[in-house]
Amino acid sequence: MQPDVELPGPTEIPQTPSPGFAIKEKRAANINWIKDYKLPESFSPRVHKDLMDGKLSGNHRDEFTRDVVSSIKVHTMYPTAEEKQKVASLIIQKYPFLADSIGAGTGSWCKAITNRFKNLRRKKACGETPACKQIKPIGTPKSEPSTKKRKLVDFPHLPEGETQETCTEHKKVLVKEMAKSRRNLPLIRELMELTYSHHRHNFLKQPKTVVAILEEYPALHLISEVKVEFGRILGEAKLIREMVNNFKSLEESIIQYASRCTKRSIKTLENMMKGALEEDPHKESDIRSTVVALMIQDILKEKAGELLFLKVCCDDESIDEETEKSTYPRLIGSGDLANVETLFIAAEGQRFLDFSNLGSDRIPTARKIMSLFPTVSD
Repeated sequence: MQPDVELPGPTEIPQTPSPGFAIKEKRAANINWIKDYKLPESFSPRVHKDLMDGKLSGNHRDEFTRDVVSSIKVHTMYPTAEEKQKVASLIIQKYPFLADSIGAGTGSWCKAITNRFKNLRRKKACGETPACKQIKPIGTPKSEPSTKKRKLVDFPHLPEGETQETCTEHKKVLVKEMAKSRRNLPLIRELMELTYSHHRHNFLKQPKTVVAILEEYPALHLISEVKVEFGRILGEAKLIREMVNNFKSLEESIIQYASRCTKRSIKTLENMMKGALEEDPHKESDIRSTVVALMIQDILKEKAGELLFLKVCCDDESIDEETEKSTYPRLIGSGDLANVETLFIAAEGQRFLDFSNLGSDRIPTARKIMSLFPTVSD
């Protein structure tokens, strides 16, 4: 008779998460960690030096935020708004020079902490660990690249620490700052950023005239702020640069198209370009980009409406009359193909944004002009 033999138990199979699903980290057991929380005592030598000197900017500020977030991450990957506010308050209490110039002084730090945690969680969700990676079978055909579409953010949320009341106060400060002869441009940019969700929501909910908008937010008289606001609306900070590059990439194709096209208006523009190049060969880039802009709107004129969105008035044409006819935003200028002397955006029968004050040598070329119109670059 065989002796009893202890049989091995069933093999235990380790549980692994299904591919494509990220593991959501739970909050630490100590949910009251914030009561005893203290900021890190040590930083890198360069950050430490900046803190001692009473300044912190650029990469050093990012490094400081990273170290603070790392100290929070020990307790949780999902800090609440109250916890982030508490940490931000500790930062400006210990380092008063890091307080924001407006509001409670903690807005930018709450936002920085929030963004840092979003990035950390996004990296985990994207499957940087082998267990979370999506494994594709060999031979799986690659999907066709999808066309990038810009998303219009209709109702963005207010930044943490901001309310309708604080935004109203920011607007008052903004109006006062714009009335000064020497403006604090960084402060203006910050105020426009903090109030963006507030005024965007109001504009979409109750449309206003251009005049009314400029009275509330006079910073939109500044070319730089219009560019930034445009990027905020479409969710891309470097949108203008991208659109300029898109237009530049189209130039040669449009010129080649014109050489093959038999349409009279296109041929007229092509001949005008050749004549202008003979007179001013050193301004070839400006001439070509201006003609291409005019050609594009001729090609798209059925979509552009009755009035051309780019109008360069000749000597016998009235700029004032063109301005009065402008119900929607249009670019109106005067001069010739080689030299656009006056240039401004007109809307609702009046000038909205004037580029002429930049000086004739700094007025944007047509390449940059067209970048302001999504219709052309899309």
